[in-house]
Amino acid sequence: MKSTKRLLLNSTGTPSRIADTCKKTDDSELCISTLRSDPLSKTADVKGLAGIVLKVLLVKYDDAIYEEIPEAIENLSKFAANEVIGGALTWEDTFNEEPNARKSPLTADNNMLIQLAAVAYKILASLG
Repeated sequence: MKSTKRLLLNSTGTPSRIADTCKKTDDSELCISTLRSDPLSKTADVKGLAGIVLKVLLVKYDDAIYEEIPEAIENLSKFAANEVIGGALTWEDTFNEEPNARKSPLTADNNMLIQLAAVAYKILASLG
């Protein structure tokens, strides 16, 4: 016999929509935790879920450095999400250029940004 809580959650479909959507990404745990952190995910469609992930990026990371994030939110396309990934990789590459090669102070942030942008990319790519 199913618990009342499980029946209530299944009747809305929300947890399964988030779980089903996040299964399509390479980091379902990061996807689920990111989406559950925003109450708007309860009513969002799949494209809206990708937008939520991108908005989390905007809140966490300075859009002056990562200028691709607002554009990705506006366009909500896998190509725009891919531009966010490319921007972070380019930022990292600037620290590896000679003659002043050095460790980037933003490597941890860039890695997380890339992971979140990849989640958004995979969600958007699943839409076709």
